[in-house]
Amino acid sequence: KLPVRQAIEYAIDKSDLQKVMGGAQLNKIISTAIPPGNAGYQPYDLYPTPGNNGNPAKCKSLLASAGYPHGLTLTDLYSNDSVSTNVFESIQASLAKCGITLKGRPENGSSFFADLGDAPQNSKPSQWDLGQPSWYPDWYGNDGRSVLVPLFQTNCVVNTANVGCFSSTTVDSLIARALRAPTSAAAAPLWHQVDLAVMKDAAFAPVLDTYIPQYASSRVHSAGIGTANFNINLTGPDITNVWLNPNHP
Repeated sequence: KLPVRQAIEYAIDKSDLQKVMGGAQLNKIISTAIPPGNAGYQPYDLYPTPGNNGNPAKCKSLLASAGYPHGLTLTDLYSNDSVSTNVFESIQASLAKCGITLKGRPENGSSFFADLGDAPQNSKPSQWDLGQPSWYPDWYGNDGRSVLVPLFQTNCVVNTANVGCFSSTTVDSLIARALRAPTSAAAAPLWHQVDLAVMKDAAFAPVLDTYIPQYASSRVHSAGIGTANFNINLTGPDITNVWLNPNHP
């Protein structure tokens, strides 16, 4: 039910999540489907709360309008690692303030992603109601193809990235138009309309734009994502483009 999804949007204490994830230097609180730095991004918040601390009263009101005046119980699927567990506990505490009991379903990494993307199974009762995936753009700029398309275009199949099986003819039509746009400037307003449609339907609750720290000595030149990135989950290091000054140990 839309009011339940909207209630969750208002309930989450994003400020607490920001602290859990390492603070404001590493995490920017966001409220949009498109993260900063991408075509179509415009800062707005359809579900604002004071200080991004959540609004339990607004959450309770929406739950009551949806037929849950005494709250309800939901299941959250998340990866069984320390960071994801801390995130789960923060969200669990936020939702408890407005009467939502959040039960955890922790799984190891491979099982988590397999179950998260198993759309036919997820449509059955007692699987999961909320999930804690994260997503990184493959590139920046006119990249709706790598963010909005996989996450929100109708694609309710096994191994889908659209894990909630969100489906909207409006969103699908806007995505098709954006993909046909001749320039990034022409595509950007269409991607923004997709963003608005997704958030009006409360298809998911964006919380943080998380940065990945890069560490390098002051002697290392050309260090960055495309060269000395030592995060194997992304591009991996290209040490052939890294050089030292002075050029000896």
